[in-house]
Amino acid sequence: MLWLPFSIIGAFIGGCVGLTICGDCAHSAGDAIGAVLGIFYMAVGALAGLIVGCIGGLIFSARAKKAHLSSVESQSAIDSADKWFDGGSPCPYSGLWVARVDDSHALADAFNIWNRTARVLKGDRFPHPSTMLAGVVVADIRWKCLDGASDCPRM
Repeated sequence: MLWLPFSIIGAFIGGCVGLTICGDCAHSAGDAIGAVLGIFYMAVGALAGLIVGCIGGLIFSARAKKAHLSSVESQSAIDSADKWFDGGSPCPYSGLWVARVDDSHALADAFNIWNRTARVLKGDRFPHPSTMLAGVVVADIRWKCLDGASDCPRM
């Protein structure tokens, strides 16, 4: 709705310009110019309002999303601190698992991305990390169950 005041102001300015050009003459070229300028200013005002509204909406949405994600991540870390499992042990639950290395690891930025996941059955071994990224060894990996498939605990 931010475009509406710009449109009204644009139409008013266009009408004033047309009246100034025309004066008191009845239906002359000045009226036509005033009408065209009024429509032009109204369109420009509406476009400016639309752009300002979209940019403001994007900024507000990005800030809200960032705040939500940080609160979800911190709450998730608190709730599930004890649900990480060693990469060298057999899988305790069937389900979708995500692999992570400690943040202090040299390859943490490259390894800790969203798609380091595997569907693993209870009792099976977790995938070897060298298939995911060279330079990461089994002892570096921690696994966390992501879904409620079978007997995997929900977070």
